[in-house]
Order: sequence, then C-alpha cells, then structure tokens
Amino acid sequence: MICDRLGWLQFLRRFSMLIDAGAAIAPSLHALSEELPPPFDARAGAMLDAIRGGATLTTALKPSADTQPPYLIHLIRAGEVGGVVQVTLARAVALLAEEVAMGKAVDLALDADWAMLTDDWAMTTAPVRLLLTARYCRVVGSLLTSGVPILQTLEVAALLLPVVQQQGAQRTIATIRAHGDNDAIDAMLDYLPPTLRLVFRLGMDSGTLDTALLKAGECYRDEVLT
Repeated sequence: MICDRLGWLQFLRRFSMLIDAGAAIAPSLHALSEELPPPFDARAGAMLDAIRGGATLTTALKPSADTQPPYLIHLIRAGEVGGVVQVTLARAVALLAEEVAMGKAVDLALDADWAMLTDDWAMTTAPVRLLLTARYCRVVGSLLTSGVPILQTLEVAALLLPVVQQQGAQRTIATIRAHGDNDAIDAMLDYLPPTLRLVFRLGMDSGTLDTALLKAGECYRDEVLT
C-alpha cells in the first residue's frame, strides 16, 4: 500500500483550518478542489460531489482509502457520530504530522507502508522500532479518546504492526469477538515491547488507557525526534 502522507497532511491541515474558521464542509472542499495540487484537487472535488449527493464525510473519503493512513476514516467517523468532526480532524492532523516528522528523523520513505519494512518487530532497527511504537501508542490513544470502541481500535492499530505482530493481534481480536473474553486482550500484549505492555495493562486496569497510551506515545516520539 502506498500511503501519501505528505499529500494527506496538506489536505487535512487546510481542511481542518477551514472548519476551525467556521466554514461548512462543502465550501471547504470546493476551495480545496481549486487550490490543492493533483491528485488532491480531484479528490477534494470528488468528495464535494459525494457530500452534495448526501454522503457523509466518512463515505466521501472511502474511494481514496488505499492512499490514507488506516486510522483516518475511523477518526472522521467517530467525529461524525459524536458531532465533533472539528476535534477529530485536528487529531488526524496531529497524528500525521508526527508520522512525517518521525519518518524524516529516521530517514524512511514517506510513501511507504512502514509496517511492511520487516516481518517481525524484533528484527527492526532501534529507531524504527521506536517510531512504530510511538505511532501505535498515539493512534490507539487518539482513537479511544475519540470514542472508537476498544476492539475496533485494536483492529485498526493492528494494521500498523509488522506482519508477525499483526497476525497475532488479529487472532487475539477474533477470539475476543467470538467468545466475548476481554481478558484475551492481555494475550496480545506479548507482541508489544515490555514497557508498552506494562503501560497498556496499567491503563486498562485504571480505565485511563487512552491517556496512558497518548503519554507513552509522546515519550517514544520524543526519543525518535531527539
């Protein structure tokens, strides 16, 4: 999958700026369709047509989902459900800006699927492992804070992990869905680094998993950037 991080960051920053300024979604997309470089001028135009046809913003984003970070649509949907699109747009901008900054810091291709750089978390270099850990924490924390249910959040976040960890996480999630055993979440933690495993358990026990992971993500992110 090609993830156009820089293109989506530019689009989301300007879209968020317009929404913050009080513009409605349709006029915002119209302005972006006239201003952004290809292919985002056409994407904004297609989204505008969908919105005018009665689609939700989430539905309007779906045709270009294969070029987006996997969490984007889920954040926007949570914003629409909760009536806080302005807030979740800002969270999406913050997540993507952090990804771009970290990717530049460790010299990764900004259009690559970073989870596919290796089959196993243990086989990555230390800087890449820190980046993947920071991104995982920040995405899970942001989705939970936005009201996305924990199992759906973990499914989305699994896509950010290398193949071995991704498959293990998805098997665990499938078990939880089939049997309603939330304790099985703990089994998934074996695929994560030890410090993150502890933060995850403490956050679940205290009911502050979103806050705990956001703070942990800040810690890992700062290590990547310094």
